[in-house]
This record gives sequence, C-alpha cells and structure tokens, in this order.
Amino acid sequence: NAEALEMLHKIDTVVLDKTGTVTTGQMQVAQVIPAGEVSEKELVQDAVSLEKLSAHPLAVSLVKQYKSVPLQEVRNLSEFPGLGLRGKVGEEIISGGNLKAMRAWKIDVPDGEAVVKSAAAQGQTVLFFARGTKYLGAIGFSDMIKPSSRQAVSLLKNSGREVILLTGDN
Repeated sequence: NAEALEMLHKIDTVVLDKTGTVTTGQMQVAQVIPAGEVSEKELVQDAVSLEKLSAHPLAVSLVKQYKSVPLQEVRNLSEFPGLGLRGKVGEEIISGGNLKAMRAWKIDVPDGEAVVKSAAAQGQTVLFFARGTKYLGAIGFSDMIKPSSRQAVSLLKNSGREVILLTGDN
C-alpha cells in the first residue's frame, strides 16, 4: 500500500524467511548417496518404508517422490524430535535422521561431517539411514527457489538494502 511504500525509504535491511518466501516450500530429493556395498534400491526402500509413517516435510517429499517403491512393514515407530525416527522391520531396527541422531544411536557414518558440509554448500538438508548398526547411506533434499526470488533480491540489493536470509535448514 502507499503507506508501506512511503516507509520503504527508511528501511536499510530486509530479512527474509527462506521456506515458502524465497523458496517454494516443496522439498525434493536432490541426491541419493548409498554407502559402500549398499544399493540405491536398498537405501531408498528402507528410507521410504520408515518415512512413510512420518508427517515431517522431508518424509512427505521422499514418500511422494518414490511412491512406486515396494514398502516393508515397519512396526514400533518412535519419533525423536530434532533427530529422526526408528522402527522395526522384522527383527532389525531401521533408523533415519540427522548426523546427531546417528551418533546418539551409535551408528558409524563415515565422512558424515563431509557429507553434511557438501550438501549444505549445495543448499541441501541431509538425512542418514541405517539398518541395525549398518550405515545404509544418505539422502539429500533441496527446496526450489521461486522464479521471482532472484529478481526481488537483486532489486533490494541494487536499491542499497542489505538482504538477510533466515533458515532453520543447513
């Protein structure tokens, strides 16, 4: 409105929330990184079977993208806010979550820090997966930038304003 435009000349910094403002808010699988001898199919099947029971945005995205993957029955699901989730397939525990969760659950993730750092540099958030104590691999998720965001940020910067992006993601 006119009042907001009049006040704009007093503003020197604009702080933007990332998800849903600068990005679409629709997470997508950006990369699948199986560990060692683990196949991509094995990693994805365990991950989708586990995440099917979660309402977390990354879980919803994964399940939607791999809806044709045959699921395994997961029982005794336990969610750990800020970490991940675990459930049983047969007699084995399937785990999915961030690197902190894998460490808490005593699952060795070779090069875990490097995977997180590399994914973050690409604007991705990573989930790690394991069956028992066997590390299966990681899945990176990204949120697509809205087509209008680049131009809007450029216009703000070109008008002399500092632009800050806030996000809870890596």
